[in-house]
Amino acid sequence: MIHTYSGETIHFEIKYKNRRSIAIRIGVVFESEPEVTYDYWVESKDNIYQISFLTNKRLEELEHVE
Repeated sequence: MIHTYSGETIHFEIKYKNRRSIAIRIGVVFESEPEVTYDYWVESKDNIYQISFLTNKRLEELEHVE
């Protein structure tokens, strides 16, 4: 899937959806940082948590880490 967020195109994939709730886990790749996948837990539009990231970069090099 592709979505535009804050003027930047992001690619994301739904990795897990809990059937008993609306929470989902998504992997996000930002156009400006294609070598990193960030994982988010989404409970609602107001409750989004960055839970992990996958990359060979050092932590201080990451643009979207929260």
